[in-house]
Amino acid sequence: MTILLPETQCLDPREVGFKFSRQAELRAAGFPVPRFHCVPVSVFDSTVGAVLGGLPRPSLADGDLAPLKRWSLDIRARLEAVTFPAELAGELVTVFERIATDDKLVAVRACVVADDGGPGEDSADDPFAGLSDSFLYVPLGGLVTSVMKCWASAFNVEMMLYRHTRGLDPAGARVAVGIQTMILGARSFVAFTRDPRDASERCVIAAAYGIGEGVVQEKADIDHFFVEPHSGAVASQLVPKQRMVGLDRRSGAIAALDVPPDLVDQPVLSDEAARSVAGLAARVEQHFGVPQDIEGTISADGAMHLLQARPIALATRDRSDYPRPGPSAPVDMIWSNSNITESFPGVTSALTFSLAANYYDVFLTDGYRRWGVPRRILQQNAHHLSNMIGQFDGRIYCCMSVWYHLHGHVPIFWMMRKTWERSFFGVEPDSVATAPATRRASVLSRTAGACRDYLGIASRLIAHPLLISRFLKQWRAFVHAHRDLDGLDASALIAVYRRMWAIVAAQWGVTLVNGFFLVSLTGWVRALIQRWTPSASPGLLNGLLCGGTENRSVAALRSTLALSEQVRAHPELLRAFLGPAPESAIWRDLKAGRYGQVLADAADRHLREFGDRNLSDLKLEALTPRQQPWRLIGQLRPFVRQQLTVESSRRIEAQARRDAESELRDHCRSWGKRVVLRSLVKAMRWFMRMREDTRFCRSELFGISREVFIRLGMALADAGLLDRPDDVFDLSVDEVLGAFSAGGTVPDSALRVLAEERAAIRRSQALLPDPPTTIRRSSAGLRTSTMRRGREDAHGNAAAAASTDVRLQGIPSSSGVVRGRARVVLDPATIEPSSVHDQILVAKETDPGWLFLMLAAKGLIAERGTLLSHTAITGRVLGIPTVVSVTDATRRIADGSWIELDGATGTVRLLQQEEVTS
Repeated sequence: MTILLPETQCLDPREVGFKFSRQAELRAAGFPVPRFHCVPVSVFDSTVGAVLGGLPRPSLADGDLAPLKRWSLDIRARLEAVTFPAELAGELVTVFERIATDDKLVAVRACVVADDGGPGEDSADDPFAGLSDSFLYVPLGGLVTSVMKCWASAFNVEMMLYRHTRGLDPAGARVAVGIQTMILGARSFVAFTRDPRDASERCVIAAAYGIGEGVVQEKADIDHFFVEPHSGAVASQLVPKQRMVGLDRRSGAIAALDVPPDLVDQPVLSDEAARSVAGLAARVEQHFGVPQDIEGTISADGAMHLLQARPIALATRDRSDYPRPGPSAPVDMIWSNSNITESFPGVTSALTFSLAANYYDVFLTDGYRRWGVPRRILQQNAHHLSNMIGQFDGRIYCCMSVWYHLHGHVPIFWMMRKTWERSFFGVEPDSVATAPATRRASVLSRTAGACRDYLGIASRLIAHPLLISRFLKQWRAFVHAHRDLDGLDASALIAVYRRMWAIVAAQWGVTLVNGFFLVSLTGWVRALIQRWTPSASPGLLNGLLCGGTENRSVAALRSTLALSEQVRAHPELLRAFLGPAPESAIWRDLKAGRYGQVLADAADRHLREFGDRNLSDLKLEALTPRQQPWRLIGQLRPFVRQQLTVESSRRIEAQARRDAESELRDHCRSWGKRVVLRSLVKAMRWFMRMREDTRFCRSELFGISREVFIRLGMALADAGLLDRPDDVFDLSVDEVLGAFSAGGTVPDSALRVLAEERAAIRRSQALLPDPPTTIRRSSAGLRTSTMRRGREDAHGNAAAAASTDVRLQGIPSSSGVVRGRARVVLDPATIEPSSVHDQILVAKETDPGWLFLMLAAKGLIAERGTLLSHTAITGRVLGIPTVVSVTDATRRIADGSWIELDGATGTVRLLQQEEVTS
């Protein structure tokens, strides 16, 4: 009787585990699974069981891992002394000769087998439970050792700890081993038959050169492909590929290898190959009847080989009439900073992060409530709402998996998801998954559901102007009543803070409603412009959006311009502004009335109304003119030097509008269509004004919060609990407020040490390269491993700096063609506005506080941003040529190099020397 089982006898998962039973089933069904044999779990039981007999089980008391590690070392030492079954060794040689490649190599893989104590590896209940080992490129001489190591992996510390957390016997894992033909993969892939971000029916493929370990363990540079199941359309996200994993012929071991130079910029898969992978994955799903996660490789001859298939965990759908995620968020979490970094650039403090997390929690909860999401759903997802944002190396990211999951409950979202992605995240619709319609509900049911949704949308649209006007009026009243916090003690400050956040919890959701309507309207307008004016310039919509009633951001700008005009009208003050006098000295004289009380009062009024607007004004640690009023002088200086006026800014905006109207008449001859477009653009301007006004309210919300916590920091420093008042920025909101109540969880004596440690961490994080824009990790994964990968990716992106491309593409945001030297700005706080005069700013992102740098520059290029971002809006108002969403602009454009920016087409050209001198 033979011990090894051929694949035809490997259909019972109780003997060989789900990994191999599925492979056997797939191979029998004609799928391209490499040949294999299995050492069944019964051999493990008889061989290893003798070693375990009578051995006390490991202890995990109080979470101490030391006993577990000692037990693991002990059992491994005992296994090394076990005599390997001679009969099995003989059969392994026979099988090796039968299935090994021409290079005389096999793969040896372990699989944990299910027992009465719990699920097995790759089971439907626990698809990611396997922490066993596998060995590739195994020669005959290493075959027995590899089988023994697979058995020993049952007692890896990670395996035992995982089982313990699942309530299973830590030492109870049982292992089957497969010996399989080793496919020498030239390209390898992992494919999901559902998008893990939102469970939509689209195949997502990650592929790399070399073998599959490069993809699975993220040791290779990976291209991503997205294949629509019905149309076969393929979208891709490609990266320069420098690293791959494969066989080092000299050592005979797996190693990280360089990708051949001619493949670095080539897609790992052609569109046709991506469709073939998606087709294979779809057939596997059809065979098993549930969505699948498959692994495979493509050999040098182009043959595709299926190496593994497992069920994937998906978010369930809450309703049968429309496809949207249900109560459980996806297992794989996608984090992105593509939109949020405009609000929170760079490393943020603990105080800022905790306040921001609370902000997203309460305003989204109110917003979803206003959209009719049931209370039950909100309660079920409370933990998701409180974890909508996270930090990676101190940078704030938004969890897109949770974002899609929760937005999917909003009736309007399914209709305008693509437009939302393009408008807020800079992603083109074809590159993002779209949930397909489900057939589970009847036509009548779907029609009834659509009617309910449309009626709800209509009623909210009718009520929205009144609700948002009421909110803005209530908020302005609160701000004016609580702008001056002088003289308030800690308890009174905390009371103001709590009243303010009660308004946020009850009213701020109207801003989310406004955002949904704005994005929907943007999509409709863009579609109509493309349909009715196909030959018009890409900047047509930008020009049409100019004009109308000014929003509060523009009002802040024009208030600054008015002050600069008054400065220029005063010769003595003008000399001070143009000279080397410190900002603090000029402010002191101005405040004292040296240049007239009218000007002093005008500066005071400006600070009262707009003092919270500054660079990074949502970061509490970034002080504003509210705390340091002399900063206003620095904001005014570039305006004074450039002689900009309120009238000239209005004239620039009006001319852009007239030019766009003329272009619209030239390209759209139908009077009726022009009326429709003008009406929709007018409505769009209103929603954009509401958006900017409420964003200014957000600056005030964080501004008053900053004032409260600065004063509380002073109180803690006076009490000896902190060394300095600004140490408060390195404590969380709850930690600060807890110090003034009996409910604090941090002892008073620990606040100083905690703040010091966090400050040191924040300083070290600021020295790290930025993590990638998008990060993917398991919801159960550790952040440390993700950040290690993030830094590797960031270094990998640095390689893109050597790109020889002379033309970069982004989203056109504000028309105009300019040439000039590039000024790459990573930290605007260190840049004097006058130093960027006649240069083109190149930045990762901007916030409203960049206004003063933008005014001094000839143009602006940003890596992030969208048509609706503040950067784009401000560029249009000021007439500054602007292009946003230019990938890796700060790396690919050298500081001081000559470039040409076309804000109408969204192109940036790196100029050659002969073009500059000609």
